Amino acid sequence: MYSRHSCPSFSHGTGKQFFKLDETTYVGTLDVTYPFKISGLSQAIKAGLLYNTRDRNFDARMFGLISGGNPFEVAIDEKVSLTSAFSSANYGSGNRQLVLEEISFRTDSYTAESNNIGLYLMLDSKVAEKLRLIGGARFEGYNVTLQSKGSNSPDVNNVKFNKILPSLNVVYSLTENRT
Repeated sequence: MYSRHSCPSFSHGTGKQFFKLDETTYVGTLDVTYPFKISGLSQAIKAGLLYNTRDRNFDARMFGLISGGNPFEVAIDEKVSLTSAFSSANYGSGNRQLVLEEISFRTDSYTAESNNIGLYLMLDSKVAEKLRLIGGARFEGYNVTLQSKGSNSPDVNNVKFNKILPSLNVVYSLTENRT
């Protein structure tokens, strides 16, 4: 006979797990290019925006075996066959019996929302026949909120950031453009 000491809150790594995920995502983009020429050389001003929003609802339920009697001792014969291990004699409410129990916590489930907005403005300027300068900036704003369903706090995790990302590129063409 093998005696295993355990407590009523069985490990989440055992048992059966059921999950449900609902997620809705909306994405929109808009890009505009205004081409023009200076001294016969091609130029372009480009601008655009991106909006991305996502709502998520995640639910988890977990079930496992716990002791039905003394929560600190479950007797299991280490040479028991699979058929006899799941025999009804091992399950019930008596001492040294196993009970199938829900072992999930409200904190295993959560709701989340994220919003991302991006704006950019750039100039693509041909300054010589083989030389281009491309410069601009992008603004990125991001916000994510995560709320555990078992928490009383309205903002379990709230991350926000706003960044301006500048860019400058120099392009020299070694060969002639054939387009």
